[in-house]
Amino acid sequence: MTARELPPAEWPRLAGTPLGEVEGYLQPRCCRVLVVEDKDGHIVGQCVIITVAHGEGLWIDAAHQKRGAVGRQLRRVTREVMNEIGATQLYTSGETPMVGALLKRHGGVPLNGPAFMWGLGE
Repeated sequence: MTARELPPAEWPRLAGTPLGEVEGYLQPRCCRVLVVEDKDGHIVGQCVIITVAHGEGLWIDAAHQKRGAVGRQLRRVTREVMNEIGATQLYTSGETPMVGALLKRHGGVPLNGPAFMWGLGE
């Protein structure tokens, strides 16, 4: 078996695997596809490492909710920072129903499954 990074030119080989379903969304500037191949070169394991902006702690004081001003200001400054770092997507969580509804209302797409932080050590 061989473990290696799969170059973008070979990403179409992901067809028929779980990553094959999203291969069209992967971008070489922020995604690195890792595979394990058997002796015949068939992909038998895979993972994609994605460099994303990760935002947490979205909160608006109850006295300022449902007015829009604080949310607009947070969106504006978030866009500014995202532009500065060259990011186009923000990975975040809807920790409360209000935050989830706010994210959906402004184009956020819920992701499936539980989220994990995996510390791989040094």
